[in-house]
Amino acid sequence: MSSPHAAWSDVAYGRIHRLAVDVYCLQHPRPLHESAKSAAAHILGVCAALDHENNPLIVHMIHKCLNGPSRMEKPAIPEFRGATTIAASPDAGRSRRVRPRGAQWARTTWAAYAPVIPSRADG
Repeated sequence: MSSPHAAWSDVAYGRIHRLAVDVYCLQHPRPLHESAKSAAAHILGVCAALDHENNPLIVHMIHKCLNGPSRMEKPAIPEFRGATTIAASPDAGRSRRVRPRGAQWARTTWAAYAPVIPSRADG
């Protein structure tokens, strides 16, 4: 039997886990992202994962942009935040086996945010 920590050494696990955390926070915004910076971090994290395949340059730029004092306004939070929930993908952040279900959960949540994110609403 392998150690539960074995997955931590797998780079793919980190990407799946980070996406699961970001999506969960978008679906459960209070109290998880009370600040504009926290909301932006989760929104941009999902954007990097789904729209840019976790491009390392994009991820680095997100971290750089969010480092330091925040001068941003908190975006609106949509009332409807996706039809699929973590219940449909209970292992979303734990295993490669759940990529299809976890991806569906992430895509439905991301689509729900489209109306409140200008670049998503336009395209």
